[in-house]
Amino acid sequence: MSSASSGSLAGISSLGPEVKELWMWLSVFFLSGFVVCSARAQSVRLEFPLQRTEGVPAGFTAPPTELRGATGRIELPLRGLAQEASLFATFVFEERPGDAIVVTWLPERGGAPHVLSSNLCEGVRGWNQRTLRIPAEVAEEEGRVVIHESGVQPLLRAVVLRWLSPQAVFVDGPASHGRLLNVDGRVLSDDQIDGESFLSPPDAWFGDVIEAYWQSGVEAMDQPLQFDVPIGKRPEAVVLRAEMLGVASGAGARVWVNEQFAGSLIPATPDLRDPGYVRDADGAIHYAGWRRAALLVDPALLSDGTTSVVIEGLTGSVFLKNAAFQLMFGRQGSEPVAATGSDLMDTPPIGSSP
Repeated sequence: MSSASSGSLAGISSLGPEVKELWMWLSVFFLSGFVVCSARAQSVRLEFPLQRTEGVPAGFTAPPTELRGATGRIELPLRGLAQEASLFATFVFEERPGDAIVVTWLPERGGAPHVLSSNLCEGVRGWNQRTLRIPAEVAEEEGRVVIHESGVQPLLRAVVLRWLSPQAVFVDGPASHGRLLNVDGRVLSDDQIDGESFLSPPDAWFGDVIEAYWQSGVEAMDQPLQFDVPIGKRPEAVVLRAEMLGVASGAGARVWVNEQFAGSLIPATPDLRDPGYVRDADGAIHYAGWRRAALLVDPALLSDGTTSVVIEGLTGSVFLKNAAFQLMFGRQGSEPVAATGSDLMDTPPIGSSP
């Protein structure tokens, strides 16, 4: 690397984590990068435990505070939103079973509190993150984001606040109902950023492809997971998709379809601009949050009827959610009903008429 390049990188790294106000290009990359929209964004990242800093961060009315006792309480006093702006908050935390993190908005000039999330935790163990959209009608006046942590041990490791202005962007497919475009090109829906537990979306057709979810809730992967998926007829192409948490870098789970090995389900590595990257007490970098994984499956492995899917081979605090098939059947005469819910066999088979 040239000395000029090294100097540039050193200059960037010396900016620090407090406040960065910049013109951001929100990009979606298909083979080579094509910029689809631009937006002016202001962001603040706070690391916990809080370090003493001089001055008030941009967007704040006073410095943030952190109180520790039998429980934890963190307050972020914020200015009211500018016209047409939206405020998104990403919380990065280390979760343990039984933990709870409650997020509330307290108006500065009186009024009823507004619960932004009754619990950010999802019942897993390990590094996690959640993003909330703070409604404009709530945050248009000055107020405080108050974060309550259960227990004595701190859970929160970072909070990233982003003030964004809306921009026109054309989005195709299932993402067309999204609300927030992330740095990795992922579009989050309202259901994913409303602060409550996110359920798998309903099955839907996109041209000749149906996306059918057959897992409800979050499941630990310390034992093999088996799913029985009813499929009316064999599709032309199959992709198994899921989200995974706690998987070591480069590791993956083995997938068996009808007792035949189908391949490995390996989660993707998020963009380094993702707020989920944190450093532990030993200085090692970890990623906090769910990562998407996908596997192209040979359609010949599936059955005309019930298909057995087993996902195994991972140990420790590893979790799976939103497991689904993307199935291509070709043109359909009527829309099928996909397999969802706890009793999959009571659901009409994927690819059959309802």
